[in-house]
Amino acid sequence: MSTDEDSSRRLLRAREDLLSEDLDGEVVVFDPAEGSLHHLNASASLVWSLCDGSLTLPDMCQVLAEATGADLADLQEQLGQLVGQLDGLGLLEKD
Repeated sequence: MSTDEDSSRRLLRAREDLLSEDLDGEVVVFDPAEGSLHHLNASASLVWSLCDGSLTLPDMCQVLAEATGADLADLQEQLGQLVGQLDGLGLLEKD
């Protein structure tokens, strides 16, 4: 199985030890292990709210495409980049 196939089957879940707070539609995430603070804009905050371990990236794209009417291909590219950033920051659980 390739890395792309692995990532498309991975259930996206925020790390349980993170603290997050919604501030006027945007989310601030504190990582106590790193002592770092992350500010998520409204779009990233919506994606963050879906990182509950119940959806894969393709599932998330489909949900958002249906809810917003956005183009699925555009969402796949944009969400792939965003999830990659969240993952790179260590904010998502590793399976």
